[in-house]
Amino acid sequence: PNLEQDSLQLDALYNATDGPNRPNSWNVNEPVSTWYGINLNDEGSRVIEIDLGSNNLAGALPSFNLPVLEILDLRFNKLSGALPNFNLPKLRYLDLGINTLSGNIPNFKFTIHQRLTLRENDLTGEIPNFIFPLLTSLDLSQNDLTGEIPNFNFPLLGSLSLGNNNLSGEIPQFDFPRLGYFYLNSNNLSGEIFLIDAPDLRHYVVYGNNLTGEIPSFNYPLLERLSLYDNQLVGEIPNFNFPLLKSLWLNGNQLVGEIPQFNFPLLESLNLSSNNLDGAIPVFDFPLLERLMLHSNQLEGAIPQFDFPLLEELLLSSNN
Repeated sequence: PNLEQDSLQLDALYNATDGPNRPNSWNVNEPVSTWYGINLNDEGSRVIEIDLGSNNLAGALPSFNLPVLEILDLRFNKLSGALPNFNLPKLRYLDLGINTLSGNIPNFKFTIHQRLTLRENDLTGEIPNFIFPLLTSLDLSQNDLTGEIPNFNFPLLGSLSLGNNNLSGEIPQFDFPRLGYFYLNSNNLSGEIFLIDAPDLRHYVVYGNNLTGEIPSFNYPLLERLSLYDNQLVGEIPNFNFPLLKSLWLNGNQLVGEIPQFNFPLLESLNLSSNNLDGAIPVFDFPLLERLMLHSNQLEGAIPQFDFPLLEELLLSSNN
């Protein structure tokens, strides 16, 4: 009877999302275990996974009740309408990214949830202050979300992506000791750059906001990408120590002073353009550099004899 109850919920999903006209359509007269994208538990008695990504689902999602569902992956479809407040107490993974869902994000009550992805939809309103003690990844990027970012309590969070929205206010004093990827780019955030205490941080990306103040002396030994461009940052550029850094973009700010003699052996891309930097261009030793953009500053002196065998783009115009 449990599988029969679950199959009725799947029937509702099938009928609401143009089931007959999608690739890998289900034969609802066959056993549920044969339906594409459906996985059952070891006993074959309950549905634990729905994986119908890139499957041409269209229409509004019904609010289904699957008591032991762990994974719901419906990304890259044509789903529209409001996001249901699912009753899925065992859900660990929800991915509804790259659809056209609209309306507000419900304050889901998934107590064991680990990964929530709603990116590239048309969602509006404020971000709920979710309570997901086991969450490792949150991606709400490329929507139309507004309001301030909640000061989430996600002690296990490894990735936060809230870029390309209309979020405002200051960056909260997050406590994410396991954070590796931090994306708040292309919003309306204000205040100063926040130093997260996260020794494993690899990407710090907050470009395209209204952030002010000076750039802190970050200490992230694993950092690979630092993107602070198109803000209102002032002061001098710290002489960072990032042995694994591949990309440093600080362009489009109000930075002053000389360019430090960076030591980034793995650097591939450096953009310090459109600031107020002065002094001579250092003789960098970046054997892997592909792009160097220092234009629109007040740099002076001779152009060094660079040795960048992989260089594809060099922009030094509008200097002295």
